[in-house]
Amino acid sequence: MLRIGEAARRAGVTPATVRRWETQGLISPVRTAGGERRYREEDIDQLLSGHEERPVTRPSNAQSSHSHPEDEPDDDLPDDDDTEPATLSPGSIVESWDRRIQEARADLEVRKLLREQERLDREDRAFLDAETAEKRTQEEEAQRLKEQAKVAKETARWLQTIKSYGEGFVTMENPPPELRAKAARDLESFVTTEKFPPSLSLINAIYLVRGRVEKSLGRWKAERASSEIREKLLSYGRHQARMFTANWDSTEASRAMSALERVFREAKVTDWTRDDMLEYVENYLDAF
Repeated sequence: MLRIGEAARRAGVTPATVRRWETQGLISPVRTAGGERRYREEDIDQLLSGHEERPVTRPSNAQSSHSHPEDEPDDDLPDDDDTEPATLSPGSIVESWDRRIQEARADLEVRKLLREQERLDREDRAFLDAETAEKRTQEEEAQRLKEQAKVAKETARWLQTIKSYGEGFVTMENPPPELRAKAARDLESFVTTEKFPPSLSLINAIYLVRGRVEKSLGRWKAERASSEIREKLLSYGRHQARMFTANWDSTEASRAMSALERVFREAKVTDWTRDDMLEYVENYLDAF
């Protein structure tokens, strides 16, 4: 790619002629990023080979006064790429190169600053993205903990409701204090989320906890039932004995009742019927 001065020298014309060719549409330059003209060598050669009247070389000083004005160097016109006339002095050339070097350095600095700014922008975006992600994570964690606390509170309330039902069943049976405390401890270990998940219906939960209370108090209730049956039979036997000795001498009757009472305390009458008790009392008093 040739600057305008280089293209003019290659074609043997002045830069003004090259500009005129450009204006006439005979040649089209390429613009650099800085806006300077650049010409292709093949375009210059093709123009020269196909032109009807080959351009002549630059006229000498003697001939310049008779040449066409458009063929004269246009040193007064500013050139986009600062191309100097062919007769540039060494100082002008050095000055031109110094200026180009300074411009190149300035352009390099600008590019470096732009790259640095892009890097800083990327870092800022990354930092903001990380900060936003961390904030979102913290919010999600806070929401998760809040939901967990809510579920834990509802679950605790559910389990306490079931335990209250169980304690109510224990109270209705009215066991001894030590057995009541034992039943309460058993309910505490039995009523858990594994056995009583919140998805379990309340009626099924009540059945389960009542069955546990029955099992916990089963032996005591069986013993209590047996004791109640015994007491009822003994009460029936005492009643029959008083009727049997109603006509006896009071002292003799009292002695007989006392002896029968001692026998009752040792007798195993749980499986007896009332007829069994009546027969036993009559036989004992007959023998007394």
